[in-house]
Amino acid sequence: MPINFDNINNQTHEILRNIPKWYIRFGSVILLLVFLLILWTSTQVNYPVYYQSDGMVYPSDKKNTLVFKCKIPQELITKIKEKSKIKVSLVSFPENSFGSIDAEISSIDQPTSSSSEFEVHAEIKFQVITNMNKEIQVKPFYKGKAKILIQEESLFRQLFK
Repeated sequence: MPINFDNINNQTHEILRNIPKWYIRFGSVILLLVFLLILWTSTQVNYPVYYQSDGMVYPSDKKNTLVFKCKIPQELITKIKEKSKIKVSLVSFPENSFGSIDAEISSIDQPTSSSSEFEVHAEIKFQVITNMNKEIQVKPFYKGKAKILIQEESLFRQLFK
């Protein structure tokens, strides 16, 4: 008995044309759940906000220690405290090759009458290992940049500011 392909083709088209409503609802619910999961995750993941400032390494009174000094504007003084995290990258050791030096703010000086900026000090050692596991020898009067951790906000807040 010959196979009637027209009949099979019509039946296949009939099945594909009439997608069950429960199947469409199920797909919509899954998409909604995935969207809500991504949205919830973005509220739970914290994103660091940094302030970048130029600075320089200076000699210190303490043995085997140097001080990296940089300036911050008055608006940020309420967000920065002693022991805040700071990342120092030196011009002599490019950040993309050597990485940055992780440190903490050791002190914050009051602004002088001629300046409205606060001076931030971070202690670093002569011999230091960067975040890329490279050992570098820091010397006084090296110039660099500091990234000071201001706050950590959720990724959701960063995206929808």
